[in-house]
Amino acid sequence: MLSDESTANLNLESNEVSLSNNDPINSEEAVKRTITVPEALGLDFHSFTPEKDSLLQVHFISNVVPSSDAEQAGLKNGDRLLQINGIDITRLEHEDVRKLLQILRPLALTVENNQKFLNLLKSITQTDIVVEQQVSTESQSPVEENPPTGTKDRLERRISKTTSVNGKSTNESTNAKTCDNLLLHTDDLGSLKVKRCFLRRSRNYDGYGLLLQYHRNLHLIGNVEESSPAYHAGIRENDIILFVSKKNVEKLTHDDVKTLIRALSLASHEVELTVINKSDMARYKDLQQKNLINWGNLNYIL
Repeated sequence: MLSDESTANLNLESNEVSLSNNDPINSEEAVKRTITVPEALGLDFHSFTPEKDSLLQVHFISNVVPSSDAEQAGLKNGDRLLQINGIDITRLEHEDVRKLLQILRPLALTVENNQKFLNLLKSITQTDIVVEQQVSTESQSPVEENPPTGTKDRLERRISKTTSVNGKSTNESTNAKTCDNLLLHTDDLGSLKVKRCFLRRSRNYDGYGLLLQYHRNLHLIGNVEESSPAYHAGIRENDIILFVSKKNVEKLTHDDVKTLIRALSLASHEVELTVINKSDMARYKDLQQKNLINWGNLNYIL
């Protein structure tokens, strides 16, 4: 049980609970498990922010529906969510975690059990302060058939000061692996290739330096700034994003793709994007409809 010195306060704007010093986070008895479920049905989760570390987010399962896939797979009330499909979520906001649970399938959840989270939830409920968010795929907004022309979102394109060497920006990503060409299909028309690019943040650049647009159900790169991390990663204007970290995003909404990129950016040092040039998109769609492209051979998830 929580001691009398522990308090819990609800932040209504962020749907998170802030705890005082005796936060029930670390447990010597906690054992990490990775459990795979087809999708996030049959479970509820809560989130709170420890007062001593405002950047840390604790997300824990508060209710597992009896006989659901989640229960049969071994998920338990009080399990703290640590990773979703290898993505560290301990610094992600509640809403970002909810969206990841909606858009990623199947789900590999890395968890550790701590009954104190449920005691915390009980103490909050007793004071009529309830923070609850049920994961439901029904709440996912559909892809717009005809999105407004010019719908776009700039991904942190502000430029910070850089140091130049021989006229070039000292971006540490320039010496790292940036882009691979993957062969999808070959016929009389020639080879159809996509690029697998690795976005890495730079200490000398704020953001990635690319403009992401949503146009005719396509996630289109509208502009890439020279000397930016995106440019050094091999991403160019008129590239279309097909996969984010080997997860197909062609049927995801614009907001879901932004959430996925942001989550990966916060959780790791690189974001993997698989893109195709806009000029090759019609041929790609035609081959896809004829089942002549097998992403499974490349370990991609459709």
